[in-house]
Amino acid sequence: MINAKSSIAKVVQIVLLGLVLVAMPAGSWYYLDKGLQYRKKSLAELKDLGTFSNDYRIESDSGRVLTRDSLRKKVTLHFTYADAPARERALAVMAQMLSQFGERPDVLFVGYNLSATPDTGATWLTNLLNRKLYDPKKVYLSPLSDRSTATAQLKITDFSQPMVVIADTAAHIRHQYAISNNQEIGKLIEHTALIIPMINKEEAKIEREKEK
Repeated sequence: MINAKSSIAKVVQIVLLGLVLVAMPAGSWYYLDKGLQYRKKSLAELKDLGTFSNDYRIESDSGRVLTRDSLRKKVTLHFTYADAPARERALAVMAQMLSQFGERPDVLFVGYNLSATPDTGATWLTNLLNRKLYDPKKVYLSPLSDRSTATAQLKITDFSQPMVVIADTAAHIRHQYAISNNQEIGKLIEHTALIIPMINKEEAKIEREKEK
């Protein structure tokens, strides 16, 4: 009887050891592989839609100038709107992105007014300041942008809705998102996290000191 119990105990030990040595690593591999495939799928969604031309130049309402050279080594998010309601939707998404990526020294945010009349940007600034998200070194708000410029530089042809365009650190446009589509904004967050360069906390601190 004792030998039988001892044999059963050994079998249980062998089974448990097998689970530890085989089943758990297999499960971990499955989830790692699943995560890798998802990452590959997301990266495949990022196309090369063109690059900013050498004459790209945006002057913000704070007087700061953004050029193509300024875009290099930065991930840039470009928000467009053509009327006040669209501006508010664009602002909400910009604020959301600032809250997640605003601390990154290598991410810039650019807002373009594509309406027929100048926009002082007061609404943007007030809302961003109230949320403690506005940084004139990271946020560029263009009071009035030519639609032809947006078409040529951002590759936007539909001005009926506010859009976000993401560009990588080589100033290549990688994707466009409709701000009114929550699923696409989810993709924007996902894609931004994918293409921003890896940087450790110490490097980020040094970069922020350089910007001061």
